[in-house]
Amino acid sequence: MASVKQIQCPACGANSTYKTVHGNYMCNYCQSTFEVTSATQKTNPVQQAFPHSTPLSPKAGKVLGIAIVGFFVVLFGIGISVFLITKTNVNATSVQDVFSEWQKPYIHHYECFVGSKGPVAWLVMQQTRNRLDSVKYKINIIDPSSEKVLAEKDYLPQMTWKESFNVSKKIDNEFVLINDLAYNSSEENLICAFDIYTFEKKEDAETIKKKFPELSSGISKTELIRYKNAFKLTTNDGDEFVYYPARNILRKQKEDEMSYRTDTSTVHQIYLREKENHKQLWLVKQIIDASRNEMDVYGYGLEEIANGKNSRGPIKSAKQISDKKFFKAQGLTRFKNNYILVYAENLSKKARVILESYNSEGKSNWQLIHPDLQILIESPFQTLNCDYSTYGKTLVININGANRKSVCFDLESGKHLWTFSPKEN
Repeated sequence: MASVKQIQCPACGANSTYKTVHGNYMCNYCQSTFEVTSATQKTNPVQQAFPHSTPLSPKAGKVLGIAIVGFFVVLFGIGISVFLITKTNVNATSVQDVFSEWQKPYIHHYECFVGSKGPVAWLVMQQTRNRLDSVKYKINIIDPSSEKVLAEKDYLPQMTWKESFNVSKKIDNEFVLINDLAYNSSEENLICAFDIYTFEKKEDAETIKKKFPELSSGISKTELIRYKNAFKLTTNDGDEFVYYPARNILRKQKEDEMSYRTDTSTVHQIYLREKENHKQLWLVKQIIDASRNEMDVYGYGLEEIANGKNSRGPIKSAKQISDKKFFKAQGLTRFKNNYILVYAENLSKKARVILESYNSEGKSNWQLIHPDLQILIESPFQTLNCDYSTYGKTLVININGANRKSVCFDLESGKHLWTFSPKEN
């Protein structure tokens, strides 16, 4: 029987190879090139297993050939039947899925922002090659109100499976929204800012270095200061600065530590104040750090000031504007001098979650109890601890974890506008 010459790729084991014009071979599957160094590489695996077998007669060979063809026809028919039965039982399976080179993508990261053009969702999908040698990341930019995909782009360059274990070193999962830009700090890319509607990179370590001569030696390390919406930058020379993107200012670290004395503004607005196991609403006039916008008030002698006593501290006046108790309360934003918060009605594990707006007199403008917010009561922390984004009269509360979703409300009326749940398919 004449031998069938099949050359197996030494890299992936595939038999789909061809000889190039240079005399070596290339694999159609993994695109690797190699040279044939042994005659056994060109021999059919059957011939390799039985190298001393006696050649068959033409008649016996013909009978054997017919039998082999019949065997494979039956085998193919069984395979098709099994595939069709499987397809009937599992509608989501397709021929392309079964024989795909890549596994089914799954959600790596999800964000929903509210910017000047309205809400937009980021759905970052991770997909692993079946051979576990490569991983790729795509980002779908979605209008959450219509669920329309606005754009699909590469989120990160394709990388090895091993590199994907440390993907947060390239882009961390925590973003800060500032002026339609999502800022991110990571070990490898240092600091980057992406347009939330296009995912175009608008700022990075190089562009920031060019803006400020103090950073001329280059940036070696960055660190997000979340409560300030700022970034600590360490230069290659070891100098430390704090960068405020929203105000486009750079301060030395030591200068920034004293900014609460020099960079201040006076405000008169509503705050939440901790009181035993709950919080209450207070109207407070105080001098604050201009770089911060706290939703809770802290300060020595607050009750004394409320009782008419003088204070040389930052709090100039304060009064409680409501006797209501707010459990696990979190202040979210201020809208037209009104204060919007989310809280639990009591300390029960089944307490209702309430979203509410209050005016400066402590009176409710509107109150909303929505089922999509009820999962927040499961928070193990002292507050409901929800992630949110707001712009103008639009508020989006993001619920993470296995039941991730974004819930949108109108701050003027308290009306629920939509709920968006990202899907992997």
